[in-house]
Amino acid sequence: MAFSAIHLRTAAEGEISGAGSGRPNSLPAADGPDGRPLCLELLKALDRWRGYVFAAIVAIYLLGFNGQWLIEPDGGLYLNLARNLARGRGYTFGGVVHDTVYPGLPVALAGL
Repeated sequence: MAFSAIHLRTAAEGEISGAGSGRPNSLPAADGPDGRPLCLELLKALDRWRGYVFAAIVAIYLLGFNGQWLIEPDGGLYLNLARNLARGRGYTFGGVVHDTVYPGLPVALAGL
């Protein structure tokens, strides 16, 4: 039996799949028109229309490139600030303390 068939069978029975406990789910599942959980209906619809969904995502992405958008060196700046934070060199870029960029993203990236 394939993994998806096992997953669908246990999900339809209302059990927690992947946990290995076999305990019934404590929250009632919202049922779709044919009695199956709505999450399975959503996944089934996404699988059926995945080509169109992918094309829509690509189209939206490509529409973001226009004559007003320019590539800036901010990405490199943020990554270098994060690298220096992770290496214990402080919030510096090129050996100089940097104070024009908010530290939120570099701190988050340094944690990776």
